[in-house]
Amino acid sequence: MLGGVTVMSRCFLMLALGMLMCGCASQQSSLMHASMQLDATPAADSALVVFVRGADPRDDGWPFRIVDDKARFLGECVPSSQFAVRVSPGEHALFAWAPGGDVPREYVSFYNQVGALRATFEAGKTYVVAISYSTPLTYKPSRFPFVSLRLVDPSDREVAEARRTALPLSSDTVAGQAVLDRERASVEQHLALGLSKLRR
Repeated sequence: MLGGVTVMSRCFLMLALGMLMCGCASQQSSLMHASMQLDATPAADSALVVFVRGADPRDDGWPFRIVDDKARFLGECVPSSQFAVRVSPGEHALFAWAPGGDVPREYVSFYNQVGALRATFEAGKTYVVAISYSTPLTYKPSRFPFVSLRLVDPSDREVAEARRTALPLSSDTVAGQAVLDRERASVEQHLALGLSKLRR
C-alpha cells in the first residue's frame, strides 16, 4: 500500500489521466445542435442559466454532461461552446461529469470526478456557470475534483471573452433524457457523488 492506495491503483490512475488529458476524445455531442445565436433573454417567471466551457490546451474534449438534482438532462458542453437553460426560481443543485472519461471507482475510490454546484436563482435574471477541468496534472492521493462548475461574473473579462468565442448550442432534451433513463444506475451513482461533494 502507498498512503492507503495500492501501487496498481496509482498506476491505473496515472494511465487513465494521461489518456484523458492528451486529446484522445472526440469533441462532439450527438445530444446538442449548433445554433445561430444563443437565446439569452430571461423570462419574467424563470431564471436563465448559461453554461460556458472555454478553450483549454490541456482539455481532452470529452463532452461534459450537465444534470440537475432531479436527474433531468440539461445539456452537454464541449470545449469552446455554450448553451442556456431556463430554470424555476429557487435553489438548485447542478452536476457535471464526462460520461466517456470516467476513471473506474473500483480502482480509485478516493477520486470524485463529479462537478457540483448549489445556487439560488431569481426569476428574470441571467446567470453564467463556467465548466472546466480542475484536476492537477500531478498525482495526489486525495479527493480533488475532476470537473468544476463555478458561478461566475458575466462581466469578468475572461468570462466575456470565453462567451464571445464559444459556439452557441441548443440541447436535444428529449434524446438526452432518454439516454439518462437508459443509464439510470450510472446517473444515480454520479448524482450521489455530486451530492457528497456538496455536503462537505
